[in-house]
Amino acid sequence: NTLNSIIPNQTILKLPLKVDNCWKQEFTYKGTEYEATTTIASVNDEDNITKCTTTTIVTNIDGYLNNTYREERTYEKGKGLIFFSVSTPLDGSFPYAVFENNIFSYILDQYIEK
Repeated sequence: NTLNSIIPNQTILKLPLKVDNCWKQEFTYKGTEYEATTTIASVNDEDNITKCTTTTIVTNIDGYLNNTYREERTYEKGKGLIFFSVSTPLDGSFPYAVFENNIFSYILDQYIEK
């Protein structure tokens, strides 16, 4: 599973859920070894709603703006992934609409409880 990422089997969260907690993950992309660094950018616990945002960076990777691949994800307790943005390849091969600066974003618009 790639979770809409170039990083296979990506570790998406790691305890403790504290700002600046980070971890590294090696992976192969198009035959080249890279290292992704994921950092917890924010943890918000307002009104009994916990949200956690992570940023993943891969540097020195050809085919991406400024040779940098970047992901940002926000998770909300009880809902899962509520925001996602990712760098897209400069070659136009990304299958969805792309925004300014080769970024694709997803925002959870509605959550229906069962």
